[in-house]
Amino acid sequence: MYPMPEDVSFYRKYRPQVFEDLVGQEHIKTTLLNALRKRRLAHAYLFCGPRGTGKTTTARLIAKGFNCLNLQKNAEPCNTCEICVSITEGRLIDVIEIDAASNRGIDEIRDLREKVRFAPTHAAKKVYIIDEVHMLTKEAFNALLKMLEEPPSHVNFILATTEAYKVPETIISRCQRFDFQRITIDVIVNRLKAIAEMEKISADEHALKFIARAAEGGLRDAIGLFEQMTVGNSLTFEHVKEYLGLVGEKTLSAFIACLLNRDVPHALEYINTLYQEGADLTQFNKECLGYLRDHLLSAVSKDAYNDMLRYLELISAFQEAHETLKSAIIPQLPLEMAIIKSCFGDRTHRAIRTAPTETETLPKVVSQAAQSAQQAQPTHSASPPTHQPSFDTLTFDLICQHWPRVLEHIKTPSTRMSLSQGTLTSLTAQTLTMNFNSRFHLEKVEAPKNRQEISTALFSVFQKHILLEYVLREIMLDPTTSALDRKTSFDSLPTVEKSEEVSGVALAEKTAELFGGVVEEE
Repeated sequence: MYPMPEDVSFYRKYRPQVFEDLVGQEHIKTTLLNALRKRRLAHAYLFCGPRGTGKTTTARLIAKGFNCLNLQKNAEPCNTCEICVSITEGRLIDVIEIDAASNRGIDEIRDLREKVRFAPTHAAKKVYIIDEVHMLTKEAFNALLKMLEEPPSHVNFILATTEAYKVPETIISRCQRFDFQRITIDVIVNRLKAIAEMEKISADEHALKFIARAAEGGLRDAIGLFEQMTVGNSLTFEHVKEYLGLVGEKTLSAFIACLLNRDVPHALEYINTLYQEGADLTQFNKECLGYLRDHLLSAVSKDAYNDMLRYLELISAFQEAHETLKSAIIPQLPLEMAIIKSCFGDRTHRAIRTAPTETETLPKVVSQAAQSAQQAQPTHSASPPTHQPSFDTLTFDLICQHWPRVLEHIKTPSTRMSLSQGTLTSLTAQTLTMNFNSRFHLEKVEAPKNRQEISTALFSVFQKHILLEYVLREIMLDPTTSALDRKTSFDSLPTVEKSEEVSGVALAEKTAELFGGVVEEE
């Protein structure tokens, strides 16, 4: 390493100044060094990858490789010549760094096109490093495209982005693309150890691992956290734990053990204790997911099928909690729900699935027979039942008893109304017979779509496949009744005089009387 002055941040002070110090990107380092040795350099590069993985640092190393006056045999820059020192100190005017986030318009790119024509002042090559290139506007990309197609021989472009999918394909096709990977925890820990040794800092290795994990593959972030958490010349795990809001391996292991044993009361107690102590529940949930993931992968390697299923169930519940923690009104509620779902998932889902739902408003005129049958049968509250009824043996009486629940599972109002007009008559094997007085209602329930909905409702209630057979009941007149009697009978039905003004209520009452029904008041 080639450290910078003492009064700068660690991540700047220990930024790699030669390719040898570039860690975690071996595939990129090997390719670029080979290109520098053979002097087969591209006129444009595109560096993609997460933040803090070395994109801009590598761009500066390439600029040194282009212009170093004493390039080493292994293609490393010498870091002692005037050009290398100027690039290290950031004062070489032929290496231009542009932040595309604040220079994203077409005017800035047009100005760049004018400056590209001029030859370099001190170095052999002009190098333009455009950071966060995905922030450029569409028009700016079009202007940049022309430069990338036919750049002057003395100019090289290096584009860097954290969101490669936002860069147009026309730009990508004109660059050599390199994808930077997240740096592994072990590599980050080793780099932090080296910095601690040079800074004479006593660092707890356990603390370094947690810093590396919190950095999520970004070495720059890890070095920043390392510097921030160092107190005096010491870095302790207790300080890191307090700063990051960690609960520690012992607490986490005990909490997960409660979940594996389905010990809900103690698991809930852990959550509420952590909340009362001011712990960051989002960070705790993140730790839980990391812990569960490690154990899931371990179960996969051991081919432990039951353990895999259990860990998957827990991960699913806590991943769902992670998505709602930030917007939760009660901070600990998402984690409490995750605990209950992961421990009683089967039972809670079954209770919710079989709970009766609130029915929609039925038409006002209903048959007296259907109303009497519903009044004679027990009502069900809208709250979930305390236990699932057993239907191991189906009987006709049992089906009649639970028929209102079948009606409640019919979501289409017209289908539910037509089905309610039928009368259950018999059960033979797995075939249930219903009689209908009206051909209209019979044809309604026999429609393929409605028949499927009714079959689904029956299975939801009884957990068995039941066939329904519909029969139209024939209404026979007494053969001894004469035509005159029948005419007299029909003439005696209530009628509405033409001259009489009848309200809607009176008309409904007469209609109900005519068809043997009742009018339900709202």
